[in-house]
Amino acid sequence: MSYNQSIYELLSKVYKKVHSFDPFIIAKYYDYNIIYQNIGPYTLGTRIQSFRRTTIILDRNLKGAEQLLVPLHEIKHCIADKGVGTPFLRKYSSFVPISKREATANIFAMNALINLYSYDLDNLTNYQICDYFNLDYYWSNFI
Repeated sequence: MSYNQSIYELLSKVYKKVHSFDPFIIAKYYDYNIIYQNIGPYTLGTRIQSFRRTTIILDRNLKGAEQLLVPLHEIKHCIADKGVGTPFLRKYSSFVPISKREATANIFAMNALINLYSYDLDNLTNYQICDYFNLDYYWSNFI
């Protein structure tokens, strides 16, 4: 099974539980705190766990679709990457685990976002979807 297929299964599992792709509804269901701080410009979001409580920290300067895409990305990490945080991997590892984890989180986030707005996106190409959300074409790789 490819990691893309397992991401689609995770999206389906989350939707069956929560009945939404809205990141704030998902976070509430899983009891994740979401707070906003000035953590940019290179870090748009991260997560921490303390006393068995998960908190997603989002940069307070997120614009447009980033306001949904970044929390969805972090939610994927919270659900599927337990015990391993990207900052830890950046500090102690220099290759594959970071890129694969980040790619799967991006795939999860983009596809949840597309499902959230599916009524507007039928029959659009990957590039048109990026245009719709005003995202760089880089994000078309994760659709």
